[in-house]
Amino acid sequence: MKLESIFLVSLLLLLPLTAMAQDETAKDFNTFTLYVENDMLHRTDSLYTSGLKLSWISPDLRDYRENSRLPQWSYPLIKWLPLVNKPGLQYSVSMSLGQNIYTPEDTESSDLVKDDRPYAGILYYAIGFHSKSSRQMDSLEFLLGIVGPHSYAEETQKKVHELCNNDILKGWDNQLKDEPVLGVFYDRKWKLRQSKISSGFSYDLIPHMGAGLGNALIYAHAVAGLRFGWNLPIQTLHLMKRIPVSFVVTSGLESMFLPPWVGRGFCETSSLMAIPSGIVTV
Repeated sequence: MKLESIFLVSLLLLLPLTAMAQDETAKDFNTFTLYVENDMLHRTDSLYTSGLKLSWISPDLRDYRENSRLPQWSYPLIKWLPLVNKPGLQYSVSMSLGQNIYTPEDTESSDLVKDDRPYAGILYYAIGFHSKSSRQMDSLEFLLGIVGPHSYAEETQKKVHELCNNDILKGWDNQLKDEPVLGVFYDRKWKLRQSKISSGFSYDLIPHMGAGLGNALIYAHAVAGLRFGWNLPIQTLHLMKRIPVSFVVTSGLESMFLPPWVGRGFCETSSLMAIPSGIVTV
């Protein structure tokens, strides 16, 4: 119960941050976003058990060269990237640092259970390039990471469990060995409809499709998102920017071909989420 309380209180504390950017536009700000996924609310520790990601998104750019955080030698390479260099659009760059943790269903045994998902963690860095208009956004992301002991998943989970007085899982000696992780991911979003309901309230429909290729994840997906709430951002990329409170309903179909320790093959997805803004703009 202690962990759930900390999580909910943290979300509530983030709400006042939305007032900081109410009258500003996304093009003027660097944006930092913290994503937290955890199975604590289900009181379990199995399969995909935790995900943390800190992301930075650049201000809107007329050219990728306007982003001073990229090294000079990278600009000729970025220019040749497909799908995200269409002329006349706005551009953005994103960078992310994240960690995912996976555990088997049987977390009591200290022995290797061969027919169960192994203990594993991924520590990764990702850089993304985005081109967008008011109706469409293309994203191309490159990921570099490591799976194994140097993902520090074991240490992270043990520290959190000690803090929350939870049981320590016993099988981490059987986790996957160190191995590099590489991936390339593409996604396209369309805004098909946006309508205003009343003052401050609106809704929109945003389908998106994408695919990924790498040694840890190969997938294709097609998802439609129906959003409604207060002050929904106008442009597609700003799904990650300045959303005071929104309720997002998504449904779709995803086909994924994954290693056993990541996930399973084919699934239909649907979700309902209330998202208080935890976004800091500087």
